[in-house]
Amino acid sequence: MTQDTAPRDAAATAWEGPAWTILILAALCTRLYDLGARVMTHDESIHAFTSFQLFAQGLYRHDPAYHGPLIYHVNAAVYHLFGATDFTARLAPAAAGTAIVGALWLFRRYLGAAGAATAAGLVTITPTMLFYSRHIREDIYVALFTVLWVYGAFRYLEERKARWLYVLTVSMALSFITKESSSIFGAIIGGFFAVAAIRRPSSAAAANARDAAADLTVLMFTLVLPFAAGPVYVLLGWNPVDRTPGNARLFAGAGVVAALVAASAVAGWWQFPRRPRAGTDAAVTRWDWAKLMAFFWVIQVTMFTGLFTNPVGGLITGIAGSAGYWLGQHDVARGSQPWFYYFIIGGLYEFLAILAGGVAAVVLAWRMRHRAFAPVSTADLPLAAVVLPARRTFFLFTIWWALASWGAYAWAGERMPWLLTHQVLPLLLLAGWGVAQLFRSAGTDVPRRETFLIAAGMTLAVVLVAGLWRGAPFSGRDLAAAAATAGWWIRLVLLALTVSILAVWGRHAGRSRLIRGLAFGAVLVLGLVTLRASLQLAYVNYDLATEPLSYAQASPDIKRILRRIEALSDPTPAGSDLRIAYDDESSWPLLWYFRNYPNARTWGFQPEFAQSAPVILVGDKNIDALQPYVAQGYESQRYVLYWWPIQDYKTLTLANLWSSLQKAEFREYLWQVFSRRNYGIPLAQWPLRREIQMFVKTDLATRSAPSAWPGEARVPITSSASPEPQRILAGPFDGLPLRGPTSLTVASDGAWVIADGGNNRVLVLEADGSLRASVGQGQLKEPWGVAVNKADELFVADTWNGQIQVFDARGVFQRKWGRFGQHTDAEGVPGEEWLYGPRGLVFTDAGALIVADTGNKRLMIFDATGKTLGSVGPSSTPPEYFDEPVSLARDANGTVLVADAWNTRIVRLDSRLNTIASWRVPGWASRSAEDKPGLAVDDAGFVYASDPAEGRVFVFAPGGGLEATIRIPGADQLAARPTGLAVDLAQRKLLVLDHRGGRLVVFPLHRRVR
Repeated sequence: MTQDTAPRDAAATAWEGPAWTILILAALCTRLYDLGARVMTHDESIHAFTSFQLFAQGLYRHDPAYHGPLIYHVNAAVYHLFGATDFTARLAPAAAGTAIVGALWLFRRYLGAAGAATAAGLVTITPTMLFYSRHIREDIYVALFTVLWVYGAFRYLEERKARWLYVLTVSMALSFITKESSSIFGAIIGGFFAVAAIRRPSSAAAANARDAAADLTVLMFTLVLPFAAGPVYVLLGWNPVDRTPGNARLFAGAGVVAALVAASAVAGWWQFPRRPRAGTDAAVTRWDWAKLMAFFWVIQVTMFTGLFTNPVGGLITGIAGSAGYWLGQHDVARGSQPWFYYFIIGGLYEFLAILAGGVAAVVLAWRMRHRAFAPVSTADLPLAAVVLPARRTFFLFTIWWALASWGAYAWAGERMPWLLTHQVLPLLLLAGWGVAQLFRSAGTDVPRRETFLIAAGMTLAVVLVAGLWRGAPFSGRDLAAAAATAGWWIRLVLLALTVSILAVWGRHAGRSRLIRGLAFGAVLVLGLVTLRASLQLAYVNYDLATEPLSYAQASPDIKRILRRIEALSDPTPAGSDLRIAYDDESSWPLLWYFRNYPNARTWGFQPEFAQSAPVILVGDKNIDALQPYVAQGYESQRYVLYWWPIQDYKTLTLANLWSSLQKAEFREYLWQVFSRRNYGIPLAQWPLRREIQMFVKTDLATRSAPSAWPGEARVPITSSASPEPQRILAGPFDGLPLRGPTSLTVASDGAWVIADGGNNRVLVLEADGSLRASVGQGQLKEPWGVAVNKADELFVADTWNGQIQVFDARGVFQRKWGRFGQHTDAEGVPGEEWLYGPRGLVFTDAGALIVADTGNKRLMIFDATGKTLGSVGPSSTPPEYFDEPVSLARDANGTVLVADAWNTRIVRLDSRLNTIASWRVPGWASRSAEDKPGLAVDDAGFVYASDPAEGRVFVFAPGGGLEATIRIPGADQLAARPTGLAVDLAQRKLLVLDHRGGRLVVFPLHRRVR
């Protein structure tokens, strides 16, 4: 048997410690950051709440429909230690996801030091592994146990020592009490070793490996054979989860299980000797097998019975139900996804794993035709004791594992996005090996300079090909079509030049070096695109239906509902004892989110049980039955409960796909979906969603605001009817609809100036809604503030460039100032040139520009050229202590109003910017980056303040009393998110921007009700 006997020197191993430390810390940080921000999915809320019941009341009954007991007991323990929140509910999966990265350190003996580290890096950043490490599902646990299961099996194959069978057995035991899909991997690994066990050996060493494979096959088979009771139940027509007391089939079922246990004992007795055989490496005996069997089933019985609190029911659902229930679900095919579903979502997220892992598998399979081929150089191996045949077997298994996983899950009836975890894992191991080999060759036999030049050329070629693929040449004779054709030809010429240069380099470097350089460039491009997809999924679009991996996702509206209920319950004498009634359509995820409201109850589909409740939530299925109970005395708002990804691919065939790909508009659509998750459908009009309606008693909805800032007096509250919109504008303007508009103002000539933040531009509209000009596209980055001075110059708060930009009346750029950042001096005061997310703008009578420097928690004052005239704040005490000042307005007397958002107050400043008054706002609970309130003031002194999270605008009297609340209707019944406000005095209109719906909504100005 060939031994790898060349140990590495100290210099070759010095990088491993720091590298693995960085990898594990990176994995931990990426999995913990903002972990509680995302709203629970449907299934997550079930897992989180069931765990909470176990923690709070000791209640748990195993049900195979909701998978194994491990996740619930682990989460209950976490709640006991850290409390129950969205963050802590996902803490254990995040730890498991991090542990997978650390566990790959063990595979250095197979993948090589560089290969294992690269695979760990890929697991850290790849979208599926990252997202489901931040998700309360069982799959990330199963992935961890699978890695350890494989490691135990191959260490036993090498050494044939009993301790590695304990690693395998524990991993199997934990996997089977986590999720029933463990049986799929069990069949994959068991089938591989079964084939290895029947192969004819060519040497004594091969015979020993064959016997070790037979040990593994028989052990795994006998451990799980009692679970075959479920399929037997199904074949006999019995219900595998029937727990009816006194059922005669309980005894027959017990007989089936007993027969399977006896069969396991016979197989174990036959395979394992009474004592180690002389002259062999066998060290595992019947007694060892019996201990492993007992160890495995003690774990199964203990956990399935809920720590022996449900002995009969737990044994039935655990042993017969686990496999039996899910076998019965095969024909149900929940999700109704096509067989190619995983190729669709894999192509959207896991292109690096699929392409790099697939190529590595092909290369390995081709090269391992030669028995002398060593997949890993001995200089890259951490230990000298690993035999070459064992490593070759590991790579053969990993290739089989990848192929079998994709085949098995494509065949299985239920196809869900989280199952992609199990298909990606073996590909990541293969990709880690392949990328490591590529990088090593790039730094050795191929000169680095030459390699990186070829890689750069490859990157440029990819960009140009993408541009050609998206392009639409020869599509017309107008100016836009001519420009598109010219751009297409330019890209084609550049691509031809790039390919020519690469061909010249290839002749100089040789074909092998050229191929490696091109592969190196492709990996870099795929890696960057993969990282972008991961960041976008995990930290930007995590609760939006635009991400196909986020399935049955509760919408962000759920947390808006919670914030509103918190605001409603705080002033009540009972506090969190507010009575809340919700129907069966909204029970998930609300059971989890209302866990701390003792008087929150579900009324199912019988509305009489919701009668007179202060807060009622209802889905469309039950709204008609509830209507008589809420016809009077309630105000209502619609919200999105769940939404699902677009699934138009279900109708795809090869014929219509090929036909569609020939159309430039379809290629552009695919590009937008791939790069930006843009389906051309506004979220407000998302078709695959389920909505709920929230009813709140009118007297509760108009209660007073929270306690005032020190020194502020309470103000009276009156109410008036919410007016109807007079007009709604959405565009398109200059070819684009409004997208994420943020703020607006009215110029002296009556024009409406809108910061169209999502399109990175400013629009100037005539008072009739027609477009006058589009300004700043290509040089602005999500503007959040606009103002026009007496010289008709347009000033724009270029928020995420950290600048103020100035344009003349024709929209021509004039000047700019400011630097993005929060740099402070020795006393902690930000420098004058630094602007950190500037937003609100307003001019004084003297022509000075006041800027809400939001991130630096201050107001900055400039002249029209950008010269600093002064600042207000930051201060550690009121009244100058601002926390997220976002919007500004000025009244007829010259006083300045500040939306001090995170202090939930409006501050009034005199002409010298000294605080003269402030009052609380009964809202502004959200700290989302999009929920920035706007301010406006009319000539009567009424102050208008938007509350984006709750879809409303408050109207305050000049003294601060709450006069009215205007409800902003949602777009296509989706809750609105009003941000920017302005008053058009000439037309007596209130202008409201709906950031979420991409609309300008026009109302009449408020009139006091006498």
